[in-house]
Amino acid sequence: MKTNTIWPEIPLNHIREYTNNILSIHPVGSEIRNLKYVKDLREIFDNHPWKKIPAGSFKIIVGKHKIYNNKCFYIIGEGGERYSFSSKNASQSISLNPRMILNDVCRNIVREQVQFKKLEIIKNFGQKCQKSNIYYPKSELHLHHEPPYEFNVVCDSFIKMKGLGLSIELFKEGYDNELEFSNIEHKYEFLKYHAKILNDGHVSLIHKKINQKLGSSYQFKNDNVPLDTSSFNSSVQLNLFNGDQNGI
Repeated sequence: MKTNTIWPEIPLNHIREYTNNILSIHPVGSEIRNLKYVKDLREIFDNHPWKKIPAGSFKIIVGKHKIYNNKCFYIIGEGGERYSFSSKNASQSISLNPRMILNDVCRNIVREQVQFKKLEIIKNFGQKCQKSNIYYPKSELHLHHEPPYEFNVVCDSFIKMKGLGLSIELFKEGYDNELEFSNIEHKYEFLKYHAKILNDGHVSLIHKKINQKLGSSYQFKNDNVPLDTSSFNSSVQLNLFNGDQNGI
């Protein structure tokens, strides 16, 4: 299906090729000075409904994304504000789905926690898929949240437990334009909540292809039934994450 873009006559895959070429000819840390590139990239950046920098001078550089470690564009405002973006911003179908944002924000929060748990399972059971009992390289093994504790359900049940309304106002842009909870306390509360899921053994280590297949069968729903949160209290031992660590 063709995706409409900010330039109707140019499909998104061609825009992606164009921006990838710009990235390829600029080393990490360099500023893009070609005026046509700057004009086009600013139009791509401005199309995103969340990412708007104040009017004034700006520059665009090539950097490495702090989480995904891939090359991307950064726009830097005259006040020092810094936002990453990519060719995906050129799509006219961009929308702000609070449930998708919730899922992404929560995944970023527990990234380190998940890695600790993955290493713990490997230490105890070896580098094997717990569904097939076949051994794989560590990089091919993913942590899977077992039903009825799918990660999406855990996210939904957390905000229901906290009595939070699922809306854009629940989030804000943090460092390097990564979205996070507007209330920083929610980050640490979710870490504790998710640690309970991990400590109680509601996860398994499985091959990435099986994990992807299982994940594709689960759709975001507005009527998820919350987990039983009665035992998710403040006394949970937070032994699976470093509370002083803000990023991964």
